[in-house]
Amino acid sequence: LTDFGQTRVVAPAPTVTVSGATRTFMARSAQGEMTAKVIDGVCMDTMSGMPHPQSVTVVAGGQTLTGCGGEPASLLQGAEWTVVSIDGKPLVAGSKATLTFAPDGSLSGHASCNRFMSEYKLSGEGLSIASAAGTRMMCEAPLMQQEQAFLAALSGTQGFSIPADGALLLRTGDGRTIEARRP
Repeated sequence: LTDFGQTRVVAPAPTVTVSGATRTFMARSAQGEMTAKVIDGVCMDTMSGMPHPQSVTVVAGGQTLTGCGGEPASLLQGAEWTVVSIDGKPLVAGSKATLTFAPDGSLSGHASCNRFMSEYKLSGEGLSIASAAGTRMMCEAPLMQQEQAFLAALSGTQGFSIPADGALLLRTGDGRTIEARRP
């Protein structure tokens, strides 16, 4: 569908060629040849700022359309993320904070001293994370302060990005950040 759904092009199953991280789909229709190139790698939607796991280029009917493809959630889900900084400050020496995004919309991890559980939701405009529930152990003051800063930033999350270095950067509306990496 193109032209905001006004034009519909139908073609038989495409042929697929794969070269590294690129898949090219080609089909012929009554309107001519159509090609879709899907490249694995983070693509930032220029309208919403939402990251996606692929860049997509479609050539059909003399038009070239470019954009992003795939589910943004796939960038978050999978292996655990280890937090490396909160509001630009490194974690207290010897401490650990983690994030695990599950396909069912649940989020869990270690908040420095305690374990936590929450829920996340992706919309076309961003990422939101509900206030976390967790265990209630007491730790030394630096860990408790770090945990409070972490949980406050987490619940204030409004968006995320995956910079070229592969980190996860959670952003709040008031400029706070959580940076995490996968081992």
